[in-house]
Amino acid sequence: MPTLFVIAVVLMVRVLTLEIPTGQLVLKNPNESILLVANNGKLDITVPKGGVLDLKTVSGELLAEVSPKAGKTEVELYIDRGKIHLKTPKGEKVISYDQLLLEAKNVTVSTKGETKGFENLQAVLTVPKRSSVQGLDFLWNPDWGKLKDPNVWIAAVGQIFFTLSLGFGAIITYASYVRRDQDIALSGLAAASLNEFAEVILGASIAIPAAVAFFGVANAILIAKQGAFNLGFVSLPAIFSNMEAGQFFGFLWFFLLFIAGVTSSVAILQPMIAFLEDEFGFSRKTAVFLTALIVFVGAQAVVFLAGFLDELDFWAGTFFVIVLGLFEVILFYWIYDAKKAWEEINRGGLIRVPQIYYYIVRYITPLFLLVLLIGFIANNLLSGLGHANVVQWIARFYLLALYVFLAILVFIADRRKAQSSV
Repeated sequence: MPTLFVIAVVLMVRVLTLEIPTGQLVLKNPNESILLVANNGKLDITVPKGGVLDLKTVSGELLAEVSPKAGKTEVELYIDRGKIHLKTPKGEKVISYDQLLLEAKNVTVSTKGETKGFENLQAVLTVPKRSSVQGLDFLWNPDWGKLKDPNVWIAAVGQIFFTLSLGFGAIITYASYVRRDQDIALSGLAAASLNEFAEVILGASIAIPAAVAFFGVANAILIAKQGAFNLGFVSLPAIFSNMEAGQFFGFLWFFLLFIAGVTSSVAILQPMIAFLEDEFGFSRKTAVFLTALIVFVGAQAVVFLAGFLDELDFWAGTFFVIVLGLFEVILFYWIYDAKKAWEEINRGGLIRVPQIYYYIVRYITPLFLLVLLIGFIANNLLSGLGHANVVQWIARFYLLALYVFLAILVFIADRRKAQSSV
């Protein structure tokens, strides 16, 4: 685990030093007024007989000069991989500067959709860059207006529940292996803190600043909205392919994702494996094989049906995780007995959970989750449930069929237990 943190920190530092050209060439006069913006990263300049075009460094060193003695000369300035290229009939020259002084007489400058003539031109030609620091600014400067949007709350709560394996039955299953007086208070705090540090601080500080540096804030948001996994599996490979040592850093990134996926899968599948072992008497190997077979069958739809995974992720990984989390809180604090629940939480603890959390978990948490679900249903499901496409309906019926199948298994297990006790 320490090795993974070191790798993540190294990758984060590399990403935070990124500066990516925007794909624009901007022509400004000395008082910073914009003359032309080439969004396609290309300027065409026509220099007639008697005209002059000089390109200089900011210190005044002459880099190139165009002064036709007859006819006219077509000059092209464009950017490629952050460097300005000068193309003339005599050849092409790479200028390793992202800021130039441009002095010209009697020239016509044009870019896509716009043309301007200049008798005397003194301007600064720049290649604007986006920095990954802009991504940090986007990440850590909240839009408080979004707090009114139930979708944001559902996404945030679902993410927390999913990443901590809450509402899956995983924690309950693991709890059955814990000794009666073993510490869970400090262990739970450490696990939650390290997990959120890795995901929010390290993970978000890698993915979001990198996406903003390459695509800008608006495009990064658009890419993220196109699918739950687009940012990690579509955008970042493109980013790594344009980075120095991109293959190395890309390997590190996907290695970390692989480790995260494996560990999460073990936690999520353990309840099913334990259920088959305890209730049906299957061996560990048989229980793992049957569980893996169910996962394999469901994975075929993910492979062959575009959009299936996003729909599955929303219902199974966000919405119903919150619903099941609400049921667990009610069962533990209202049906089981709140005082016994609080005693179990603190039994054998290396730290004692502050008393205020007793009231938060018993009263505020279930009320908050209930209001959140009601608000989301009223805002989305009642009006938009029937507007899904075929793949989305297939995903929903798959989840329903899986639920019915598991319910039948539970019913059979209860019948077997009842018969064996007679």
